[in-house]
Amino acid sequence: MPHTYDGDFTHFDQSGWGRVDMNPEFVMMVYRDYLWTGDKQYLMDMWPHVVKAMQYTGSLDTNGDGLPDKNTGYQTFDQWGLRGSPSYVCSLWIGALQAAVEIALALNHRQNAAPWKQTLAKAAESFDRMLFNGQYYSLWVDGGQRDEVCMAYQIAGQWFNHLIGLPAATSRAQLETAMGSIFKYNFSLETGLRNASVPHGKRNFLILDNLQAGGVWSGIEYAFASFMMDQGRYADGVELVNAVNRRYLRAGLPWNHVECGDHYTRPMSSWATLLAATGFKPDVPGQLLTLTPGAVGDFRAPWATRDGFGHISRDGAALAITCVSGHIRFKILRVNLPAVKKGAMIHGKKPAQRMTREGQYTLITFEHPVSLPAGETLAIS
Repeated sequence: MPHTYDGDFTHFDQSGWGRVDMNPEFVMMVYRDYLWTGDKQYLMDMWPHVVKAMQYTGSLDTNGDGLPDKNTGYQTFDQWGLRGSPSYVCSLWIGALQAAVEIALALNHRQNAAPWKQTLAKAAESFDRMLFNGQYYSLWVDGGQRDEVCMAYQIAGQWFNHLIGLPAATSRAQLETAMGSIFKYNFSLETGLRNASVPHGKRNFLILDNLQAGGVWSGIEYAFASFMMDQGRYADGVELVNAVNRRYLRAGLPWNHVECGDHYTRPMSSWATLLAATGFKPDVPGQLLTLTPGAVGDFRAPWATRDGFGHISRDGAALAITCVSGHIRFKILRVNLPAVKKGAMIHGKKPAQRMTREGQYTLITFEHPVSLPAGETLAIS
């Protein structure tokens, strides 16, 4: 199909088309980068492109339910023949709406934040009501027809946003059910996590023997494994990661995961399993550092940001973050320790702080921002 491109990678004009999953992904990554760096100038530079990306994806909603339903076949799963409102595309759109609202508020563009927030509420409600079939989110719904293929990547937007610290915008109960169904129907120890399955012979329009639907992509496996780890299903996530490792060791390709050719980039999502295992979620502009490890038992694992690197460790009931190079700075520390008695200590000294509970988490708010330089350790017990 011929198309017209106007030179801006976030937008195709109305006489053509764009890959409808890439604009929402772009918006979410912009917000992620801002959280990790606190670079306000970067956010300002990206703002015009964020607006264009949001306008384009928003224009694909033709029936006013908040979800894209036009040209949704043009996305990076290009062999799938998606149509109507696909769960994959709609999940990313909901994630982009969440991120765009936060970006707009950070830049004081409330005239953009307000309508995006309204659309977010409508889209999340439609997503849960229209696409959820009781076990998972259907591949797509188009008027009176629906494809009941169970796609491994059906909740991609929720995965990414939760990994960077945003709360779920859709039903948490349905999200957990869908996650369990994906693991149940798409995963086996021998083959790994299949991109698609058709549970119980449900109606489907997708030809499952195409290379994408029938494929097992380690990049998606790692992403889904990290999502399970981040959602309290750590053992299941580890089981999936181990299955990937065994498969590639048998093939003699532990450092060459094959998808659309050798050394494909998607498996770099393996880094997401480290973030989920350690619960490391920086919010530099908010001066908030979240340390909520999904890993069980004692461990030691690395962390890295633009400003420094070091390691996170747990020993019994004590959690610690050490800076090896550069620095890390925060005023609020969120941890998931069951009980914090002593609080946060640096070199045996306790900086002024107060502790409050936030659901299952403890918030430690310091009187003055903590800047942890190289060679320093902050321990919480």
